[in-house]
Amino acid sequence: MSVDYTYIVARLNAVEASMPEDSWFDRLSRVEAGSIQSSLKEYFRGFEHAESIRQFEKVLETEKLEGLDLVSKLISSRDVSIFLRGGYDFDNMLYLWKANLLGGENESREWERLVPFGLIPPEKIREAIVSETGTYLPFYIKEIFERLSGITDETQMLMAQSLCESAKWQCMLDMAPSSYARFVTRCRIDLENIKSLIRSKRTDLRKSGQDHLWIDGGEIERLTLERLFQEPEDELYLYLNTSRYKWLTDHGLDSETDLWKIDPLMLRQLFNIMLDSRYRYFDIGPVICHLEIRERNIMLLRLIITGKINHLPDNDILEMVESILSS
Repeated sequence: MSVDYTYIVARLNAVEASMPEDSWFDRLSRVEAGSIQSSLKEYFRGFEHAESIRQFEKVLETEKLEGLDLVSKLISSRDVSIFLRGGYDFDNMLYLWKANLLGGENESREWERLVPFGLIPPEKIREAIVSETGTYLPFYIKEIFERLSGITDETQMLMAQSLCESAKWQCMLDMAPSSYARFVTRCRIDLENIKSLIRSKRTDLRKSGQDHLWIDGGEIERLTLERLFQEPEDELYLYLNTSRYKWLTDHGLDSETDLWKIDPLMLRQLFNIMLDSRYRYFDIGPVICHLEIRERNIMLLRLIITGKINHLPDNDILEMVESILSS
């Protein structure tokens, strides 16, 4: 049965009307560290119950989970839920698999690093890894579970991570509920590959390890990525200048761009791609955009709060905030 998105989009639009505008984050960047918790309560009620601002990660986790739960209640389709939340299950599986291979960590610390945003309880994933049987795991994650189970050498950790990341994105492509959702996913894969390519060019990564850099499924073919990997970094920007991602080079991405600015630029490119989705009232586009806005807001809050806790100058915090918010 197809999903009627008109009511869902109307509900999410009403929620967004009560969310902070971009200018609020600018103002928050200038608030004194001792007063920031009071300012946060204006839009994020979880801070009303936090004993200290240092408990912000738990509040932000709850904020994200509430957004995902709201969308999950509005959309009952199993495939759409997997598309929106299944990726977190792959992240938890990879982390728990690594911990098991390396002999485990302090148990309380281990569980702190897991995320509650997926569809499979982390306990169920851990049980499958320890017992070496994925019989009761959902279909979309069984294949990668079997492949990871066959890797017992710590030296193959990079390969395992690459396999899991690729499986996650392939799952999202397979479960994408519309051509638009598939298009956005392919763009997100491209942006991840572009980030990997830039970082690999600026580190001492051996060229023999490049196979583990790429996620398949994007619009930029693997052969193109491999070729650009072998060439000077400027060739990448010449290529982007004639591609769908010309916006990146138009807005300053080049070989002189500081590495810390790469992620904000990629995020802004994604939002630029999704601009028209806000008006797709009969499609999942506005839902994807809504969740991306929530994710971005959480990123901004984490950036500002950690900056205040670590006594960074307001101007430095503001520069990082504006690198994300700039149009």
